[in-house]
Amino acid sequence: MQEINFKNIDGSKLSIQAPKGQNIETVSAELRRYVDENKPVKSTFVKLDGIYWEDAMLAAYATAKAEYPLLSVRPGGTNIGIKVSGGTEYIPFRTNCRINAVSPLDGVAYPVDMAIMLDQAEECDEPYVTISFSASGFAAQAVAHLERQIRIACEDKRYSKVNGKAVTMEFPYRRGEGCFNQNRHVSQYLDCTVEFSDLVFNPDTLRDVTTHIVSRLKNRELLERRGVRFQSNHLLVGNYGTGKSALINSLMNEATKLGYTCILVKDARDLEYANEWAHQYEPAILICEDVNRIMEGARDVEADNLTNVLDGIGTKGRNLMTLFTANDVDQIHPVFMRPGRMASVILMRDLQAAQVYTLLSKTSRLSSSIDRGTWMATLEEIGQQSPSTVVEIGKAATTAAQLNDRDCVLPEDVLSAFRGMELQLRLTNRKPERELSNEERAAQIIANGRVEAVRVQAQVQARMAQLGNPDLKEIYGDTSHLIS
Repeated sequence: MQEINFKNIDGSKLSIQAPKGQNIETVSAELRRYVDENKPVKSTFVKLDGIYWEDAMLAAYATAKAEYPLLSVRPGGTNIGIKVSGGTEYIPFRTNCRINAVSPLDGVAYPVDMAIMLDQAEECDEPYVTISFSASGFAAQAVAHLERQIRIACEDKRYSKVNGKAVTMEFPYRRGEGCFNQNRHVSQYLDCTVEFSDLVFNPDTLRDVTTHIVSRLKNRELLERRGVRFQSNHLLVGNYGTGKSALINSLMNEATKLGYTCILVKDARDLEYANEWAHQYEPAILICEDVNRIMEGARDVEADNLTNVLDGIGTKGRNLMTLFTANDVDQIHPVFMRPGRMASVILMRDLQAAQVYTLLSKTSRLSSSIDRGTWMATLEEIGQQSPSTVVEIGKAATTAAQLNDRDCVLPEDVLSAFRGMELQLRLTNRKPERELSNEERAAQIIANGRVEAVRVQAQVQARMAQLGNPDLKEIYGDTSHLIS
């Protein structure tokens, strides 16, 4: 073997081993061809748009570290960053890294500088991540390989902070309310620990939730094979305390166990942007609570846009389920209630005596010496109540038992607790007057004006009859403006 030395265009020395007697010109030509195909990379940019910025930064950083374990992070940018899942390491919003890529030709380690930066085209646009590479020597292959691996990591979500988790998100900057803030407008994990099996429902509510929601979650692939689309919208309706939030928490808990990504929209006005954002995490569950504020009032452009979000052309075939909650279904415009647009409207009904007994048994220590028949007779006096009311009755009854130096709750404790909060329940269950929309207020003003005009006209006519129809202007002045 013989050593053939070659000088690279950046001045570095290269050498290769070639069989003795081989034409040096041939070897040099082959080497020059390799150099031409792998020219030094001075600067190149990779724009990771359409990917949630936290996930893009994690994918870029974690991929580089996995490919090059000796990657070094150099100071630069802000010190506040993303906490890597499962550890205490933080990635700054601008991360400067250096990779030593070893050339397969000469065994020399050439530096590759990589900067991961957060950027935004306009104030109301979704932020994105840009990766800047600056390299020298035979680093082009390393850069190209790293680019490919980062894009693959973004696609398969291997380093995603959000995928398969339950998170909450807000998008006020998309509505033009302030600028994007990387410290505030980030995904936050939700504590979903409520088990669906631990909840107590009215039998009709349990049937509806199981049929329309839980069965879809558990059998998505089966339904798709049979031609039933998973994409669907469901509305949970009920007064305060009927268990909507607890049910949502349990459904998110169940869904994440099945591999779904659950996204809770903090502000109902962000539904359109959250729906768009959820694309990258399907199959996903989108949750929007207290939707009265965006689904009430007259049908206008905003309402039409929202109907397109719910079941427009762009939603067909998506692996996305949207869950809504509302306190008063009467306030929601009928256009949103059309069958097909809402796959189901589920009423969160109050608990009957049997379910009240079950829930009290779970939350309070009922006396085992009292037979079930006696308990049921007592609970029939209480009547149907919401789950939250039953829990509070149980707390008050437990306190009464302890004040009487007893560990177990008796029927009279429960009945006494209920009697003590009857007035409070009546006041709570009063239906507040609905706030009128601007259009309704305007119509009411016009109607009141017309009523007043008719009243004044009647007074004028009565007075005319008394005075023998004299000139009205002499008595009342010009009243034409009241009647017009």
